[in-house]
Amino acid sequence: MTENKFEGYFSYYISKVSELPVKEVLMKQKDELASFYDSLKNLDTNSSYAPEKWSIAEVVFHNIETEIIMLYRAIRISRGDETILSSYDENMMVEKARVAEMNFTELLNLHKNTRENTLFYFNHFTQFIWTEQENSQV
Repeated sequence: MTENKFEGYFSYYISKVSELPVKEVLMKQKDELASFYDSLKNLDTNSSYAPEKWSIAEVVFHNIETEIIMLYRAIRISRGDETILSSYDENMMVEKARVAEMNFTELLNLHKNTRENTLFYFNHFTQFIWTEQENSQV
């Protein structure tokens, strides 16, 4: 993908993307993330390293919500919807979610279910869609 296809702000994040097929990465990360998140259960997940910084639970929740938003975008793209996709304010989203009131074990279950949903959709995107999208991004 050339840089003119995305805003410069995202260059850093895009540079971290693996060359592996996205479905392979999602499957690989599924157990790795679940295991990592599970290792956090015994910590104070509502604490943060500094004032005005996100807590552990808020970071986990942000990752889950971002996956949901990106899945929604992938579905729209896969259906040929050319409507411009809006951005979102991640700080407002986390603040309004009131994550401190959530049970961390429930967040872990939400992560698992979210990844399962993502994999379901990515496994059912047709080969035609994958090929078409790859060719349109060159």
